[in-house]
Amino acid sequence: MYYVDDLLRQISFVYSRDFVNFFEDQVRREVKFIRSTAKSKANKKEKERWVNHAKQALRFAFFLRYYASFESHLKERCEDLAKKESLALRLGDIKGDGFLNQVNKYLSRVAKRSPLDKHPLWNDVLA
Repeated sequence: MYYVDDLLRQISFVYSRDFVNFFEDQVRREVKFIRSTAKSKANKKEKERWVNHAKQALRFAFFLRYYASFESHLKERCEDLAKKESLALRLGDIKGDGFLNQVNKYLSRVAKRSPLDKHPLWNDVLA
């Protein structure tokens, strides 16, 4: 399960406190900007609605960026396994309900490895 350990190291780097701090700083700046520019005729309820919208939109963007990084790393790992072991099928040849199911099928059925969801830290990654 070396590939899962390597993946978890990558995730811990990507989700390091520095990235989270940077993101939260961006959220605070956006909220401050909205509040400072909304001093005109907008009422307090309207300002709070826009502040909450900005927070939600930035958090969603943050999640998408790091999930894309996570997916990309998983794809690279599967491709590395396919090349190293001269496997006939690639990850893209596998059909599944969602990307993680495809990866689990590929690892267990094609590469003859333990699927990701069997790793003891998998629930931590999902959390």
